Amino acid sequence: MGPDSYLAFGISMVVFAVTGLLVGVVFDLTGIGANWTVSITMAVCGTLMGATALAMWVRQRR
Repeated sequence: MGPDSYLAFGISMVVFAVTGLLVGVVFDLTGIGANWTVSITMAVCGTLMGATALAMWVRQRR
């Protein structure tokens, strides 16, 4: 994988994490009832994978 693919994957994982939290908040506010376990798991996993991919991208750029 080239450095640009790490950047693209990192950004997509950060978007995934934010989406997980937003879905939880929207579901909670609309009264549907949020599954916070899923939202928090998405946020944590997305943040970890995104941070790792972005760190690999930074390392490749040096």
